[in-house]
Amino acid sequence: MVSLFIKKNIVYLPKNQSGTKEFTETFLVKYEDVLVPDYYSGKKKKFRYEKQRRELYTQNNDFIIFARGLVEMIPCSEYNVINDLDKDIIITPELDRETIKHTLSSFDLREDQVTAVQKGLIAKRGVIQLPTATGKSAIITSIVKRLNEYNPNLKSLVIAPTLSTVENITKTLQANGLEVSTFGHPDKEIKRGVNTSLVQSLISQSEKDPDLLKGVGAVFYDECLPKGAMILLPDGSKVSIGEICDSDEINEVMSYNLETRTYEPKRILNKFKNQFNEKFWRVYYKNPATNKEEAITLTYNHKVYVKDKDYVRACDLKNGDKLKIDIDNLRFSEIAKYVYAEVLSVRPNVGKKAYYRYNIEVEDNHNYFADNILVSNCHHLKCDTWSHLNELIPNAEYSLGFSALSIDKKEIFNTDIRQMSYDASLIVGCSGRVLMHMDPAYYIERGIIALPIVMRLNNSIALPKDFEESQWASLVKVGVMSTPRTKLIAFLASVMSKYNRKALILVQEKDHAFTIGKFLNLIGCKFGISFGAGRGYVTDDDGETEINEVRYKYKESLSVLDDLSNGDIDILIASNHLDEGVDVPNLDAVILAGSGKKDRRIIQRCGRVLRKTKNGKYAYIFDFADNGSRVLNKQSKQRLKMYRGDIGVPESNIFDNIDFTNVEDTFRKLEGINE
Repeated sequence: MVSLFIKKNIVYLPKNQSGTKEFTETFLVKYEDVLVPDYYSGKKKKFRYEKQRRELYTQNNDFIIFARGLVEMIPCSEYNVINDLDKDIIITPELDRETIKHTLSSFDLREDQVTAVQKGLIAKRGVIQLPTATGKSAIITSIVKRLNEYNPNLKSLVIAPTLSTVENITKTLQANGLEVSTFGHPDKEIKRGVNTSLVQSLISQSEKDPDLLKGVGAVFYDECLPKGAMILLPDGSKVSIGEICDSDEINEVMSYNLETRTYEPKRILNKFKNQFNEKFWRVYYKNPATNKEEAITLTYNHKVYVKDKDYVRACDLKNGDKLKIDIDNLRFSEIAKYVYAEVLSVRPNVGKKAYYRYNIEVEDNHNYFADNILVSNCHHLKCDTWSHLNELIPNAEYSLGFSALSIDKKEIFNTDIRQMSYDASLIVGCSGRVLMHMDPAYYIERGIIALPIVMRLNNSIALPKDFEESQWASLVKVGVMSTPRTKLIAFLASVMSKYNRKALILVQEKDHAFTIGKFLNLIGCKFGISFGAGRGYVTDDDGETEINEVRYKYKESLSVLDDLSNGDIDILIASNHLDEGVDVPNLDAVILAGSGKKDRRIIQRCGRVLRKTKNGKYAYIFDFADNGSRVLNKQSKQRLKMYRGDIGVPESNIFDNIDFTNVEDTFRKLEGINE
């Protein structure tokens, strides 16, 4: 048995006591299968799985240091707490269910929401997992409001991964009578009361001011735990470098040809992951698209492309250096050749710690875009962002995470850290074990979210002879974006529009959106396109822009969403900026025009249509079987499994391999529409 010192959010395990090494190896170390390169032959890259060590702790000269949430997942017979360094000072609010029910000014909480609020207030740390569209923001607001009433000097912090999520939770808090400070707009301090922020903004400022978050007494994570820098893929989507290195299906990234100054998809030749014990460097720059400060974290010798200087090590960058930056709306325009981000400052991270670093090697151009910045390949990027942030908030008594599915269902009821995966352990460390998990079926049965209908189209992908499906960019072009499949997408949307139903088409690539738009225009449908970052279009015969023989009028992205809500358009084509954090009301159908296997983002996309405010009886999810492509069909089957298991669609509501000629008749029968 070992002795632990606990300081609210952080646990200290003395190195000089008997049993520390055994305790650390047993409970704070994971060995998981990681993809590593095996051999390279011809056009196909082979990978194999290898056991690699992953640690759940950091250390200094005297202590092993780990997150408080892990303690309750370790058998209490293995440790004793010899000194609780800080006693709790936050007053627990009244827990009466009727009082909690009436917390919000705009509506009463449901019974399940009241239970979630009670659990959060009593347990103080843990994860609450509820499906999209079931009111997680209302639960967060209720907990924050109750705590604020009893603790007027409390500093509360709600952290989210995207700007749209921050804006939405801020509006919800304000609508219920709370004064809210959004960190960084314009103040860069955590104020007494309620604060909201992007995770990266906090980390950036914490490295300049290590004491920034030490006064935070309650922290709430709205959607949890990305795994490192976001890498641009050939289809225009972005995936964390951790997901790339852990996946055997992502074998290409978007690269940049410095001679021709054009974007090019390139193969990944090598993937690595190992531990790194040196300082990382933080590069702060001004994004010319938003005019805001952003940052990227790199190892000291990671080379970044600088205009007129070639590649420069992160530690050698100077204020005023011009970095090549990727901006979604300009990616394939002539303007993109001349867009750069100016370096504002460069500094090492505070302290020397152990992190995991991911490593990919890219063919030909030997570069890729990480967090929008062009970097040289075969170097390393910091991961476990939320875990790092948790260490910067050592005094939080409340630490609660809210998500649709941050911890996999098969791990929800684990009570022993030894049985949990590395990723689940990170989440538990930050917030604590799962306090509450509700399946979508519960809400569907009670009419809280719409009853979903899944139609998986029986389409065929005609691939060229000897086509290599491991080349993802090429597969997207000839498969996902093929003309027959794109026509099917437009047909499905037109059926919804014909019966005054609103449809959202989610695409992964900008070019695909305009191609779908071409076919919708031929059918005679009026539609809008939203790409995020403020950029949007609606069809207009007098519009100033013509793309693929369709005339468009430029509109702000949010204005296009308003057009859909107001009924000015029935069809919206959108990129993955709508995956989470953006409320798209009154949707009847979502059409998954892209691809990809089961993951949290697909669940978020389906969640767009599960809200009850709609015209028809059901929420329709249209997907594609993609027969004829081994990779796309496998991904489609994984999504089908997700519809059944994670979303809870009844078997009677799944129309698998339905022919497109039967879609309209099936829809009419389900909705009770006479011919």
